[in-house]
Formats: sequence, C-alpha cells, structure tokens
Amino acid sequence: MRTMFYGTGFIAFAAALAAGCGDAGAPDPASKDVFEELGPASFADAEELGRHHDLNARGAWRSLSEFGIEEWSEDPACPRVTLDGDTVTVEGGCTDAEGKVWSGRATRTGTVESRTWTGAFDGVTVEDTHACDDGSVVSEVWRMDGTGSSADRGDGHVAFAVDVRIERTVLEPGTCADPGVYTTVQLFSGTFDETGGDRTADRAPDRVVWNGRGILGDSDDGVALVETTDVVFEKAVCDSEAISGRTVLTAGGHRAEMRHDGATDCDATQTVKWTYDGRDMGEAEVSACAIRRPGADARALLPVLALLAGLVALRSVMRRAPRS
Repeated sequence: MRTMFYGTGFIAFAAALAAGCGDAGAPDPASKDVFEELGPASFADAEELGRHHDLNARGAWRSLSEFGIEEWSEDPACPRVTLDGDTVTVEGGCTDAEGKVWSGRATRTGTVESRTWTGAFDGVTVEDTHACDDGSVVSEVWRMDGTGSSADRGDGHVAFAVDVRIERTVLEPGTCADPGVYTTVQLFSGTFDETGGDRTADRAPDRVVWNGRGILGDSDDGVALVETTDVVFEKAVCDSEAISGRTVLTAGGHRAEMRHDGATDCDATQTVKWTYDGRDMGEAEVSACAIRRPGADARALLPVLALLAGLVALRSVMRRAPRS
C-alpha cells in the first residue's frame, strides 16, 4: 500500500494576525512563508476575482462550522466522542464502520450553537483506501491542524478567529494518479454585529455588519491578505448582496478593492464595483449567497464550505453538520 501525505509544520505566523484584526496595509512579514509555499492569489480580471468571492469575513465565519466535531462520523464507536461538562473531545486511533482510519484529537469547549466556544485540531487525520486499475491500493489522506474560537457578547456583537490548515491528497479515480497535496489555509480574525431584530421571522437578522482581516486561500488558487471593512447586509434595502462597505485582497504585489453597492445597485447576481492596483475595473459579478443569520443551520452552508477546499475532502466524513 502506498500512502501519499506529508506533515503539516503548522502555520508559524499565527501570532501576527490571530490576536486581532490589525491595521490595513501590506501583508505582515510573518506571512511570507505561506505566500511562498502556496503562491499568491491572482485577481487581475473579473473572472479571477469571482473565484475568490468567498474570501472575506463572512466566508471565514462559515468555515468555523468545521468545529462541529461531534457530528463528524455516523459510526458511534469511531472516532471516540467523550463529553466532560461543556467540553467535547474526539479521538482517533481507530477504524470506523466504513473502513476509514482515524487518528489525532479534536476538542471544543462550549457549544457551537451558543457562539461562545474555543476549539482545537491536533493532527486530526482520516485515511481512506482506494483500489486502483493496476491492482494496487492507495491511501487518500485528509489532515487538519489548528484552532478556532467565537465569543458572543450578548448584545449582537460576535468576535471570532480561525487558524486552521487543512491538507489532503488528490487522487484520480481508477488510475490513482497523484497530483500532490492540496492545502487550504484559514487564518482570520473578525467580528459581526447584528441589529434591527428579525421582522421577517426567517432566523436572520435584518442588518449585519462584518469586519475582519487575515490570510485565506489554497494551493490551487493561491492565498491573499483579506480585509473586510464595514460590509453591511440589510434585507430591507437589498436582500441579495451587501449594501455598503469594502473588501480588499492583496497578493503578489497587487491589490483588488471591491466596493459593495447594493444600496444603489441591488442585483440578484451580486455585483461589486472594483479596482485593480487603483485602476477602475467597472463591475464584476460574484456568487450570490442567501443572507443568513450567522449561526443558522450549517447544513445549508456545506456548499459554501466546500469552496474552502479542504472541506471538500472532509464532507465525506461530515455528512451530518451541527447547527452553528
């Protein structure tokens, strides 16, 4: 059996950003390693910009659904789940009913539903075997390391942070050709503020303001320094896109700034006005996402999480997502 996987050497630059949102500007010097490893994101035209549409504070918050650790497997015996007060621990060292080999450890103190919790992944690894056309058996491996947290102040203000690295092997069906290891980096801290109640009774606040800063991306499309500044969603004004605020992506010496304009140009296709290195690029279409209450049913967020590439692999073992 061949196993194709390398260790993580987990994100050494975490302290530079995880402690807070930081100041706007160029990427911190401590982030140099991950830009060199995964390469800078490219967003020179509208099509490339659209591929990075979920690199923002709201996308980073959604990625925290991966900390619903007690629902990772349908096998009650593997991985082992234990509860001690409000702390849940998931441990591997076993093989589940589908033949997947689990190792590593994940913990979370506090419930995802409460939006006040801390969690950690310590070498969480899932290995699955595949038969190849040539008769060999190959292991496909997923691994997660890192931390996440959320703190609900109780007045509509929630602060969150994610510092997670996900790696997986990529195998071609049948031939088992190995293009290498696919890596996702989520290193972001941010906030959102909910106001205006829920007059439409759809479990979503009438107004949400997002802020945050960090590094997001993957080994396919590269990584970028991401800044979300006062991005406002307000259903009464526009129910399909942000009505104001800006999102800035910086990578490879280039800067794309998206201005959200739903207050004056509300489009179902979710469009933004944007500039590239200060040059007016007109309007770009990005993916439209339903405006949901932060913390709504995570099942509806799984397609969004799939855009954070490491979770594409983990969805096979996260068939049931908790509320988050």
